[in-house]
Order: sequence, then C-alpha cells, then structure tokens
Amino acid sequence: MLDKGQQDMIIETVVENMKKMEDFPFSERQVNEISKRGLGQYVANIGFMIMTPDTFQRRQEDNVINELARNNIYIYKYKLKYLHDNEIEELYKYGIRKKILNHNRTHWYLTRRGLSFGPSLGLLLFAKANNLCDRLLLVKGKSDPRQNSDRSSIRSQYQSFSRILTLVHTSDDYTSMLREMKLFFGIEDIYQLLENVSKYCNGEPYHSCSQGQLANAICNTSVNATPFEILYSIKCRIADVLANELDQHAGVRDVLGELQARLTTTRAELMSSTQPWVEHHEFVREEMDKVKALLNDPSVEARYTYLMKSALRTEDFGSVVQGNLIMALKQLSDFEGFHDLNFQQLLTWLRAGNVYFTAWEALVVESLLHFW
Repeated sequence: MLDKGQQDMIIETVVENMKKMEDFPFSERQVNEISKRGLGQYVANIGFMIMTPDTFQRRQEDNVINELARNNIYIYKYKLKYLHDNEIEELYKYGIRKKILNHNRTHWYLTRRGLSFGPSLGLLLFAKANNLCDRLLLVKGKSDPRQNSDRSSIRSQYQSFSRILTLVHTSDDYTSMLREMKLFFGIEDIYQLLENVSKYCNGEPYHSCSQGQLANAICNTSVNATPFEILYSIKCRIADVLANELDQHAGVRDVLGELQARLTTTRAELMSSTQPWVEHHEFVREEMDKVKALLNDPSVEARYTYLMKSALRTEDFGSVVQGNLIMALKQLSDFEGFHDLNFQQLLTWLRAGNVYFTAWEALVVESLLHFW
C-alpha cells in the first residue's frame, strides 16, 4: 500500500491534470469525493481494461480472462458496450492530438473502424499490486506487434495484429484511468470498487466476477451453432445485462437469478445434444413456457411498470432501455406470438441495451422465428 505522502501526491496530480482538461468527466467535487472514498489509499490496487471488438471476433476473450487470473488480477465488474464515435474519440483524443501537433501520421479512421465494428467489454479490476495501472501495461504488451518481445504478454501470446487490432486496451496513468472508466461505468461503480478493494486489502469478504459470469455475458456461439443454440445465447446475454443493470429489489433479484440459471442450463443442453436440432422443437417450447411464467412474476411486472413510469416522469432513457429488454425477453419466450414479432424493432432494443449479437446470429434467429 502507498504511504500517505505518495497518496497525497497522486490526488494532487489527478486534480491538477483534471483542471487542465475542460472536458474531464468528473468535477473537482467528485474527484475529492472519490478521494475521500479511498482513491489515494487504494489507487495502486485498482485498474481498468477494455477488451476490444477484435477479441470477440477472434474468440480470444477466455484467454484474456485467464491471463488476468494467472497474474492474480481480479474483475470487480464488467460492462459490454457498443462504443460510439464520440466515445472512441474520448478514449484516444490526447494521443491523436499529440500526433497532429507533432505533424505525425495519424490513423483515426482505422481506430474508429477497429472499435466500432462490434462490442467492447469494460473491466474494473483490482489486485494486491504496488501499481496495478503500470502492471497492466506489462500484462497487455506493446501495441506494435513487432516490438512485443515479452512472450508472456497478452498481445504477444495471442498475436495482436496491429496498433488498432490490439485485443485489449489499458489506461496509461491514474488520470486516464478515471476518465476512461467513465466511458463504461458511473461514479457509484467507482465508489463501490474502492469499497470492495478496501475489504480485499483488509482480509474481509470481497466480491469478484467469475469466469462463468463473463461467459454468460458474452455467450459466444460456434460457427456450427444451431438456431436454437443461438436463440438461447442471445436470451442469456439479455438476462445478464438485466441482472447487472437493474436496481434490484429482492424479488426481482431472485427471479432474475432463477431465470439466468434456467436459460444457461437450457443452452448447455442444446449445445451438448446429439439429436438433429429440429427435434428440439417441443423441448424448447416447454422451456419457453417456464421462462414466460418467470417473466410474468408480479415482482418483474411491477419493476417493468415502474421503469416505464419513471422514464415518462424523469425522461430517463436508461429506464426505457431496461424496460424494453424485459419486453424483449418476453417476446423471445412467447411461442405463439413469434409470427407477430417485429424483429427489426427487437434488434434496435438489443443494440440500445448493449446486448451482444452478430449479423449472422440476427439473421439465423429472424429466419427461425419467421418460419417457425
């Protein structure tokens, strides 16, 4: 752990840097509050990483997670997100600005394409480290593949392709770490991360995400996945987003836990079955009826009603998105209503809710539902 002098110096540096950035996402008051919550004390123990879209395209997400575990780096929270142009610019604008001012060649158009063709996964990390931010730079490796002589780094072992297709991104310093965390997470998430790290460092019970939880968030499908497998993979992803995003009361939390378990079990059974996929028709129909019954639970209905009323009252887009994801799960569990389902509308809801799906998966499921 850093001594008091080092802690004060870090906070002073962050505040000083923040004042130079008119568009820094946190106010001085918020930075001071983060400091009171333990930023100076535990800043050496927290970190931030982004798995970029090429990680999922190349099916390397499990390898990245395993490397974090091998280095005793834990995941506190994750969030899948489709980054927009303004968010990609926020992530790299200082590097791009430096290149322009130095009259160096830039590759902004490739950066934009490399980070916008699919989802990215933001990770809040923690560890018993002298400086996790710097340690992550070594764990990920250099951005230029030709300079990656350290064979133990992620980019070297799993062969990143270029300065754009780098598999992972981590923050260069503490100020950047806070700024980049805000692209995926809110200030309450950072408060909770620091509280969790305090427990971890003091030997108290703490929270960390398992590889299984991340697998449920991503639920990658194989090239030969059947239509039912793909359908249930998408439903697992929706349920995972809801479990992470909803401000849950006990009743909703219990129902979502049961829902996730049922969807995950059904998906596993479909994947392990040796029968032709068309023979799973009745099995899937029975499972859908059970999921539909769970989604009609009074606690879920009440939460849906609350979200929609809250959205009208406060003009909160997030509430609308969460409500629409509940509706999407209902529609994907309504066997009799598939012919009336507006699939393009459904895809819009899923993308707005940062639910991962590929163009192939969307085509397969739409074809399945249309001809069912």
